[in-house]
Amino acid sequence: MINRRIATIFLSLIIALHVILVPASGFADSIPAVPESRMTYLVMDAKTGHIICSSGNENDKVYPASLTKVMTAMVALDHCTDLDKQFLISQAAIDGIGVDGQNTGRLKAGMYLDFGQLLNIMMIYSANETSCAIAENIGGTIDGFIDMMNAKADSLGLTGTHYVNPCGMHDNDHYTTILDLAKIARASLDYPIIGEIAAKSGVSIDYGDGNSPVYYNSTNRLINQAHYGNYYNTTYTRDGASFSYKVTGLKTGYTDPAGCCLITTSTSTEGREIITVVLRASSSLVAANYSHKLLNYVHKNACTYTLCTSGEYYGTVDVQGSSVDQIALVYEDNADISILASQFNSELVTAKYVIPETITAPISAGDHIGQVQFFYNDSDIPIASVSLIAGSDAPTAIPDSTTDVPPSDTDDNNSHQVDASPTTPSITVENPEPKNNWGSILIISAVGMCFFVTIVLFINKNAAKIKEKL
Repeated sequence: MINRRIATIFLSLIIALHVILVPASGFADSIPAVPESRMTYLVMDAKTGHIICSSGNENDKVYPASLTKVMTAMVALDHCTDLDKQFLISQAAIDGIGVDGQNTGRLKAGMYLDFGQLLNIMMIYSANETSCAIAENIGGTIDGFIDMMNAKADSLGLTGTHYVNPCGMHDNDHYTTILDLAKIARASLDYPIIGEIAAKSGVSIDYGDGNSPVYYNSTNRLINQAHYGNYYNTTYTRDGASFSYKVTGLKTGYTDPAGCCLITTSTSTEGREIITVVLRASSSLVAANYSHKLLNYVHKNACTYTLCTSGEYYGTVDVQGSSVDQIALVYEDNADISILASQFNSELVTAKYVIPETITAPISAGDHIGQVQFFYNDSDIPIASVSLIAGSDAPTAIPDSTTDVPPSDTDDNNSHQVDASPTTPSITVENPEPKNNWGSILIISAVGMCFFVTIVLFINKNAAKIKEKL
């Protein structure tokens, strides 16, 4: 076995090779400057949760305003998926909009509206009374629903978030952090209904009261560009190739203490998913413009680095009760990280593996055996997590028929029973060394790197002569 230091170097070498194989160019000079000193921002890779860039102070207390409604939507959908279910509108819900709170002006006590209609108005037009109505119908009372919101925040690991209402009315005890807001946005991507609604430029609602339906425009300038007359370019080029991204959501917010806030979700034709959070802007236009600049910069300048690939060999694990002593472990999926090329340093990547010391047969190829988490720059938040699976079968051992095995008290056929004892307790290891062939692989990789560097130096040294001959 090689020691942990060699394993760490090998991990860095693997990542360095991936960087060489996935070059990037055409990067802008720097992250767009914040246009107002009070504003803060954070950009997250939606697939991994990695913070690509931020203005700092990610855990400082901030007020979420109507960004609260993303959590309201998630909690509601956790407990009701029937969008056609009729919800009763109470006077308390109508009165709960707060001073100058955004509202429809059309909901009346005793009226019934579909859950889906209320969700649409809440996410698209940000009407406060729809949040209160949803809370009452899902939680029994608004206070009951708030307890559910705080429980959801705890389950998502949002240590800096606390709710006292479902719509975002200002209260000193209703707060979050910019990092928690990005985590909420990332969690919302697991709710297709939220994504479908948030991507709409508007929605038409028939209240069934004999009056004409009302069309509510989205408050998100990046989604509803035609309404606001602001058009944003979402194409970019890299190495002569053209790409584009699409804004898919998510939510606007405003109160005087919070300022104008905007969470934006986006996907690119390269497969990258980026979340931006912009807080404390002086206007919705400033928030939208800066969010757009961040999206342009990150989609163009971030590159995807592969930390491991599906089916890639990790090492072996001992097997008990099988005709084979060991089986190979392989990575189940790819682990990619989106990061600004100018910030990437392969030496800052570490890995923690949770693997059993031994496993017990029978084992089938593809069975989950352990897990690896990748971390970057000493962060305690993993940038990627991948399962380690069995690369082959490990069948239960067939007893030798010539062996004198005493009969079991409960076995009429005198057949030998293999002890199916539980798997040995798992252990957590940082950058553990695989059990087989790492030394050879390291030498081969090092030789390959030297060969690559030699070729590059030869070409650079003889470029003039080659040009003359051509």
